[in-house]
Amino acid sequence: MAEVKTACVLDDWLQELEEEALLEKYTIGPGDLHNKVEIGEWLLYSMRELSNIFNREAYPPLTELMTRIRYGVRRELLELVKLRGVGRARARSLFDNGVRTFEDVRELEIGKLARIPKIGDILATSLKEQVGDSRRPKKEKDGPPPTPQVNAPTEKEKRSQSGQRKLMDF
Repeated sequence: MAEVKTACVLDDWLQELEEEALLEKYTIGPGDLHNKVEIGEWLLYSMRELSNIFNREAYPPLTELMTRIRYGVRRELLELVKLRGVGRARARSLFDNGVRTFEDVRELEIGKLARIPKIGDILATSLKEQVGDSRRPKKEKDGPPPTPQVNAPTEKEKRSQSGQRKLMDF
């Protein structure tokens, strides 16, 4: 029965069942899930390498399945999870908002991309750079650079004013 449970866990993982729901459904811990995913990926890697010897046609589908099990995504999100900083949740958010390919990321204005849930300004800029579009967002009312203040605080003073003085203050 343990093998059947593992197979069901991995299937639900590939169907993008929320992690919390998956852990509750199968009464396993996060470490158990991570372990099953890691072992599944390793087994797929082994099968893929054997397919290089015995059945070369199986190599591409096994490579695709390895990526799917690593990220826990459906086939439709495979291109998006190739982007650095994008996992299953962000890929699903992009997909649900009409961004399905690298070309979609390239064509979408950076401001609209940043407003997609779970993306934000920094990741939007990174995604645009990854797909070959490094245009910066246009700023309204670009004026001259601000003049430095004579008694402006140093970086060290700014950090000490932020409230965190020790590691355990976070």
